[in-house]
Amino acid sequence: MNRWIIPVSLFLLLFTVSSMLSISCNPSGKNGTELPKDDGQITGVVRDSEEHLAPGSTPQTYEGALIQVYKAVEAGRYRLAEDKPEQINYETGELVAEVESGEGGRWEVSLEPGKYFIRAFYQDSSYSEEILVEIESGKSKTLDLHLIHGI
Repeated sequence: MNRWIIPVSLFLLLFTVSSMLSISCNPSGKNGTELPKDDGQITGVVRDSEEHLAPGSTPQTYEGALIQVYKAVEAGRYRLAEDKPEQINYETGELVAEVESGEGGRWEVSLEPGKYFIRAFYQDSSYSEEILVEIESGKSKTLDLHLIHGI
C-alpha cells in the first residue's frame, strides 16, 4: 500500500500544477468563450463613497448592484479660450449593457472601443455618479463605482 502513495501523490501534484497553468494562461473570457479581439474590457468594484459616509462608518462593497453602460454621444464642441484646445461635450445615448455586481461588489463588462457613460444603482436610493470612460481595443481598465446613499 505504501509503495503507491508516492506515485499517486506525484500524479495529483502534476495534475494540479498543469491545471493551474492552463487556467492562468487561458486568454478567454469569464465564461470560457473568447472575447472578440477588437473589444476592450472594464472591471471594477461597487463600494461606498467615503466622502458621503457618516463619521466612523466603515466603507463596504455591494453585491447585486446594477451597473448600466450607455453609449456617449457627441453633443457639441467648444473652446474655453482661443488659445485652448477644442473640447467635446457628450450626452447619454442608448443603453448598451447592464451587469450586476457579484461577490465583493466586483463586476466586468466587455465593450467595443468608444466612449461610454457608466453608473451603478443599488436598491431604491443608492447610486454612483455617472462617469465618462473611453474603451480602447484590446485594453482593460479598472473603474470603481462609489455609491452615494439616501439622496
